[in-house]
Amino acid sequence: MPDLKTILEEATSEWNLFNLNNKDTLLGKNITEKEYYAIRDKIVAKAQAKIERKRQEAIAHAELQRASVRATGTATASASGNCASWIAQAGIADTANAIELIRRESNCNPSAVNSSSGACGVAQELPCGKSGCSLGDGACQIKWMNNYVQQRYGSWSNAVHFHNINNWY
Repeated sequence: MPDLKTILEEATSEWNLFNLNNKDTLLGKNITEKEYYAIRDKIVAKAQAKIERKRQEAIAHAELQRASVRATGTATASASGNCASWIAQAGIADTANAIELIRRESNCNPSAVNSSSGACGVAQELPCGKSGCSLGDGACQIKWMNNYVQQRYGSWSNAVHFHNINNWY
């Protein structure tokens, strides 16, 4: 995932690609001033959207880590990675919503077991073992969770929306 500096560099490259630093050159190439400002605004909006997504992901990730530390006294990790790496391995693009739903369910604890329902793992799968993953195998559990979310809800955003309404997913 690109950092803020990379995003800004990409936006600057795109800006230069359109030669927007020399408006007169563009205007002389049958581009109206209105078109010039539309191109500029589109590039700026695209860069701002990337920065906002990155900011939201960073906030969600930090909250997940804080929640994990509160719950366990240590950062969530295992010999085979941590929550962020498992999410990346699963190929999840909507990391902000994935992190939020995972935080709500288990704080990304691949060994979590709900004492009242018996749900277990990162996804709090019910019945426990439904995924076929070993308890403690966070990478496998998140891959399974991603498939479950996509099949049942169509997106992580929809799953979080459902959870907001029902307090389960």
